[in-house]
Amino acid sequence: MRLRHVVVPVALSFLVASCTESAATTTSTSVPTTSSSTSSSTTSAAPDLAPCLAGDQPFATDGALASGLLNGRQGDAEQVAGLSWTAFEGCERLVVELATAGGAPAIEPGGVRAELIRDQGIIRLRLNDLVTSTAIADRVVERELVDRVYVVRSLDDDLYVDIHLGSAVLARASISRSPAAVIVDLQAGGPELEARPAVSDAAVVVTPTGRSAEYPLLIEGYARTFEATVLLRIRQGNRVEAEEVTSSANYLITWGEYRFEVSGGPNGKVDVFVGEDSPEDGTERGAHFTLVVG
Repeated sequence: MRLRHVVVPVALSFLVASCTESAATTTSTSVPTTSSSTSSSTTSAAPDLAPCLAGDQPFATDGALASGLLNGRQGDAEQVAGLSWTAFEGCERLVVELATAGGAPAIEPGGVRAELIRDQGIIRLRLNDLVTSTAIADRVVERELVDRVYVVRSLDDDLYVDIHLGSAVLARASISRSPAAVIVDLQAGGPELEARPAVSDAAVVVTPTGRSAEYPLLIEGYARTFEATVLLRIRQGNRVEAEEVTSSANYLITWGEYRFEVSGGPNGKVDVFVGEDSPEDGTERGAHFTLVVG
């Protein structure tokens, strides 16, 4: 699928390890790395763990991936500079690279909240309030554990990063300094994903993504539609039963969050569309999905 243009602050330590990759690596920019010596005997050296498995930080099945204040340090990161990912034997690592306003690598990332939202099939990273711009809008990853990554401006005007999962995962998050980055480690595991976002090149619907819902119907996600105008249509059969328009938080630089709340409408099976009408031919461009309401 083609893309256009592309919970408490956490204090975490960067996972230190050295490793030989056992799978292909795809990156957008350089990945922060460190190395450590390994113990050895007179016969042979012990094999290294992949960096996304090393260390004693636990993996979570759902909810907050870590907790605690980032040592009270004031971050100097002001923009998302890049997204990179690496596949290792038994795990995957995704790195959100941060920079200063001038584009130089930042030293301190500041406070970050990381959460695995399993019932939506995403990991969400809420960045420090000082991080207000981005050089990256999205990335298609299409690995076993990570499908896509979006940088989103919220309706509150801050930035967050959504990692769309490719399959059920266990996850943990950490930060690095000098250069500043947020690191997410993933390994397969946990309950199967029951729902995933509805994705298109114009709009993404994060909730509801299950098969059933009820009124008032809250529809949330992010879009890159012309002039930030986002259209919602609810059909039953071939008839449009509800139509609403709202504005997203951004569309020129990155994805913009939107929110619809539909107080009432038809019960039973409905078809939902979120996106825009094409200015070229009037066809719908966006995400379509089916719900059973009521």
